[in-house]
This record gives sequence, structure tokens and C-alpha cells, in this order.
Amino acid sequence: MLNWNYPVVSGLYFSKKGNVAAYKYVGEPKLFEPLNFEDLFNKISFVDGIGLGCALINMKVFDILEKKGLIPWFEYRIEWEKSNVKREVSEDLDFCLKLKEAGFGIMLLGQIVCKHELNSFLLPDGKIEYSILS
Repeated sequence: MLNWNYPVVSGLYFSKKGNVAAYKYVGEPKLFEPLNFEDLFNKISFVDGIGLGCALINMKVFDILEKKGLIPWFEYRIEWEKSNVKREVSEDLDFCLKLKEAGFGIMLLGQIVCKHELNSFLLPDGKIEYSILS
């Protein structure tokens, strides 16, 4: 992923729910629609949203977001309409909205596939035990 020298690069990352966390921006009211694994696998694509569990972000991106006032970088948002939840926006997708506003694209490398780590523990002997979504 480093070889591409692109500001934001991701592999295909699976969410906790087992879905590919790659999205197309569709605007209000939904914001994002999920993309299909088959359309992304083994291809280089440009997407509007990702899960950040398998991403490399150039530090300059954070500097530019801060200069544009797009902070905090990661923010979980719940939008309300009267007393009902209208929409929830995860930290990952909120960050992607800020990337879009600042003019950054996201390169997705479909030959890299990552699974979501569910739990990890540091054991007394210094070893790490973890479970991964299969």
C-alpha cells in the first residue's frame, strides 16, 4: 500500500457485521451505500467511504484537515429528528466525509483483504491472544 504514494489507501476491509466496509457517497438522507465485494475484489477502485481497519493515511492529510477546521478527525455522530434517531454516522464514515469535503479521494486496493479483529488480550507471559471475524 505504501508504494502507491496516494494520500488515503485501503484494502478490502470487513466490518464487524461481516460486510465489506467500502461505500459510495449518495447524499442526503442516507449519505452512503455499500459496494459489492465482487465489484472490488482484485481491482483498484476509488471509493467515497471505507472502514479504517485496513487503511494507510498520509500524515499530511491530518494537517490539511486541521487547517480547514475539520476536527475532531474521528467523531461518532447521532442525528435526531424529534425524538427518533434519524441517522448514525460512524467515526470511520465521518472521517471519510471530512476527506471528501477537503478534496481527498480514497484508493481501494482489492487485492488486499483484511478481516475485523474482534478481541485481543495481552497475556501475563507477554503473548497476544486475539480472535478474528471469520
